[in-house]
Amino acid sequence: MINVRHILWIFVLTFVVALFGSGNEALGRDICVIGQKTLPRLSGTVSFVNKESVTNRASVRVTPKEDTQREIFETTTDAEGRFEVSDIADGKYMLIVSRENAVTLFIPVRLRSSARPAKLLITLGATVDEVCGGGEVLLVRKER
Repeated sequence: MINVRHILWIFVLTFVVALFGSGNEALGRDICVIGQKTLPRLSGTVSFVNKESVTNRASVRVTPKEDTQREIFETTTDAEGRFEVSDIADGKYMLIVSRENAVTLFIPVRLRSSARPAKLLITLGATVDEVCGGGEVLLVRKER
């Protein structure tokens, strides 16, 4: 069911796309909207271009959701593309994942210790003409 909040988001996104127009400076497809992911702790795998190509040394940063300039934690992925962030309290954060020659993804996350166990599968893309550079973020639930 569509509510007022959904209509407002549609209006805002339509306005932003119209504002930036269809010129080469900023295209509507440059707007990458990723839905909030809720999990008990931050962990996952980062790949590049496709899910089978894990990437080591991708940057994984955590900031407050409303202040992406104030870094709380930073790490890099290991040889298998894995990362884990520990000792961060429950709350809302922004996970910023990047690597050379890839489109940076800003992923809103909510840490809640009571959430079902899960991990993030993050694919960084490098295609300028695709939304999010062709990347995506999946939340994979684990069995308890």
